[in-house]
Amino acid sequence: MKRFKNILYVVDTEPSPEEANVSDKVANLAKLNNARVTLAGISDEHPLLEQFNKLLSAKFEKLEDQLTSQKMSAIQELLSTDRWKGLEVESCFLHGKDFVSIIQKVLQDKHDLVIKKRTTAEDEDALAMRLFRKCPCPVWIIDGSQSTDFKKVLGAIDVNSNENETKQLNKKIIELTSSLAQRESGEAHYLHAWELPHEVMLRSPRFNVAEQELVQMKQDLATTLEETFQKTLAEAGVAGPPGHVHLEEGEVSKVIQYVMDSLEIDVLIMGSIARSGIPGLLIGNSAEKILTETKCSVLAVKPDGFISPVTE
Repeated sequence: MKRFKNILYVVDTEPSPEEANVSDKVANLAKLNNARVTLAGISDEHPLLEQFNKLLSAKFEKLEDQLTSQKMSAIQELLSTDRWKGLEVESCFLHGKDFVSIIQKVLQDKHDLVIKKRTTAEDEDALAMRLFRKCPCPVWIIDGSQSTDFKKVLGAIDVNSNENETKQLNKKIIELTSSLAQRESGEAHYLHAWELPHEVMLRSPRFNVAEQELVQMKQDLATTLEETFQKTLAEAGVAGPPGHVHLEEGEVSKVIQYVMDSLEIDVLIMGSIARSGIPGLLIGNSAEKILTETKCSVLAVKPDGFISPVTE
């Protein structure tokens, strides 16, 4: 897994066993890739503090300096551990709106991967979702409760599109899934979720397509998708062994969740839905639902040509 060379690791400055687990995984990944790592802390932007700033400027600045100093000390303490030995590591502190400052850092220093610990408060990681939508490089949200390595990796791809952009994205996902599984001496699984187009309409009284005909249509479509699936894997230089290639019927987010639960997946690698050159086009609801509902780690990969709406 030699793709990532310049990692931005967004650190939760409140020490915890979960953050320590994530730090171990970041350090191991950096060693295997011979990558440099930047540990980044983020300032808290709060409207009430801004109001206090206007009223009590000196006291506000003192309080803000104290908070920043505490967070920087936490980052330096994390940096002092043995896990970073032999690595090129530095630290920084980002000010301003969290996701904006992170993306600006990515653009300025050409980071090729952003990693942060999964936040489980209220079952939603708002920062992760914003990074999924707007960050130009891959974003890896790691579940810090996983103390083990990533033994089972699932790559979710779309083989039902002739768009060149989608094909390139599939190749990225397949290569990352394969290489991560090899690195961990684990299992690589590949998934495509599909549905018969317009099935509800075809079943309606207006069309009233016979059940047997619908079954045949599904069988024909599944056969075609299976052939395309195997071809897509072969073109990426990957052989999908029996039991590791999953062609499942159903709504994307539900199918992915079902397969992850069934196989006890440790990390899901998936793409975002965006067309090249269109700034700020959001990823699909499927990825957001998965990030909210699943407990495993998620690596989201952008299509070639994605343009972030955030600028330097």
